[in-house]
Amino acid sequence: MAEVSDDLEKWPVFLSALSSYSDELFCKPIADTWSIQDIISHIMGWDKSLTKTLIQIINDEQVALQEHPDVQAFNDASVAFGRNMKPHDLLNEAIAQRKQMIRQLKMVSESSFVRQFPNSPYTMENFLQHMFVQHDRHHKEQIVKALQAIR
Repeated sequence: MAEVSDDLEKWPVFLSALSSYSDELFCKPIADTWSIQDIISHIMGWDKSLTKTLIQIINDEQVALQEHPDVQAFNDASVAFGRNMKPHDLLNEAIAQRKQMIRQLKMVSESSFVRQFPNSPYTMENFLQHMFVQHDRHHKEQIVKALQAIR
């Protein structure tokens, strides 16, 4: 669990390093039609969703650990949410949201972390690796590549 937490903690550190960039740059499309702001908001949406799931796990509620049934609609809603915020406010909220998610994750028992979830192909550990850690890396690479292109 510590390794996954360490990997997840890299995202807010990366976001903090973006604070010196302009709002204009944050809003410029870099990945298809998404901007840096959109990517940050997209990841924050998933962080919020997982935080709710983690609270249910901590409270011993039955949880289905699986991909969202309508990923496109979820992503669209997350991006739309972020577009209604000032980019640097979003950046700060995304950092706070990830930190909150990590705090909740650290409250999950080790047995809950490694057990297979009912009706799910995942354990919490491989779900986080697949759906969050790799996802963070993918989007971080997009942002870094875009920032290097403008230098």
